[in-house]
Amino acid sequence: LKKEVNFVYQGNEYKINLEEIGFNILSDKAATEARKIGRNENVILAIKEYYSSILGEKRIVSLEFDYNEEKLLAKIKEIENNFYKEVNQYSYKLEDNKLKITNGTSGLKIEQSEMIKNLIEVVRKRELNTKIEIPIKIEEPEKIDVEKIHDEVFVEVANAYYEKSPFKIYNEVIGIDFDTQQLNHIIQMEPEKEEYVIDLQITEPQIKVGDLGLYNDILGQCRTAYVNNPNRTVNLRLAASKINGKILMPGESFSYNEVVGERTVAAGYRNAAIYINGEVEDGLAGGICQISSTLYDAVVFSNLQVDERFNHARVPSY
Repeated sequence: LKKEVNFVYQGNEYKINLEEIGFNILSDKAATEARKIGRNENVILAIKEYYSSILGEKRIVSLEFDYNEEKLLAKIKEIENNFYKEVNQYSYKLEDNKLKITNGTSGLKIEQSEMIKNLIEVVRKRELNTKIEIPIKIEEPEKIDVEKIHDEVFVEVANAYYEKSPFKIYNEVIGIDFDTQQLNHIIQMEPEKEEYVIDLQITEPQIKVGDLGLYNDILGQCRTAYVNNPNRTVNLRLAASKINGKILMPGESFSYNEVVGERTVAAGYRNAAIYINGEVEDGLAGGICQISSTLYDAVVFSNLQVDERFNHARVPSY
C-alpha cells in the first residue's frame, strides 16, 4: 500500500499515494469472513461448504477498505486545482442607454465520489498500474431568461406631480424598456456568443419636478474635481445618478447609504481605489465616497442639519 494510483486528464498524469491518505485494507474483517466458511452453525450447510471448497469451488471474500477522508479529499482538491473552472451565471448591466448581457460560462470540477470509487476498485482488483481517467462534472450555467431581465429592467414612464394636503412631491420617472422578441432572436441566432447588446427604449416624462415651479433658490453648492479613471468614473456616475433629483421634505431625513443602495457587481459597480484600514487598495465601488463628500459640503453650505457623518481615514486629494 505504499504504491500510487495513477489518474489522467487531458494527457496529464496525477498520482495519489495510498500511504499518504492512510489507506488500509480491513484485513481482520476479511479474515473473519473467510474463517466462517465451513463453520456454519447449521452442520449440513457447514459440511456442504467444506466439501465444495475442497472440490475447488471458488468463494469470494469481499475486501473492505479504510482511508483518511480528509486527506483524500484534500488530495483530490489539489489535483482539481490544475483545471478547475467555476461556473459563471449570466449577468447584465445598463450602460450608455444599452442593455449589455454577458453570457454564462460552464464550470468544470471532479466528481469526487466517482473518483474515490474508482480508486478503491483499482486497489481491489490489484491493477495499480492502470491509468484511470478522472471523472469530470461539467456544470452548465442558467440559460439567459429574457423575460426575467425585462421584469427587472422595465420602468414605466411617469410625470412629476405634487399633492397639497398633505403637501408631497412625486418625482418624474424616466421610462425604460427593450424589445424582448429582438433579444430572444439575437440569442437564438448566436447562443454561444460572449456578450449581447441591445438598445434601450428610453422615454422621457413630459413633466419634470423643475417644471412644477416649486423651487427657485439654491441653498448651497459644492464642486470637486476627479481623475478620469474608467472604473472609478463609472462608480461616480452610478452613485450620482442615485441621489440626483432626490427631494427632501421638511422633517424628512436622508441617508446616503440607503439611497445609493447595495454596492454589488450586479448593480453595475466596478473595482477602484478605496481606503481599507487607512491604506489604499482596490475594492468594489471605489470612488463613491467622493460623491458623499461633495454632497456633504453642499449640505453644510446649505445650513441643513447633519445627524450623522463619518470621515475618511486620510484626507483625500479632492
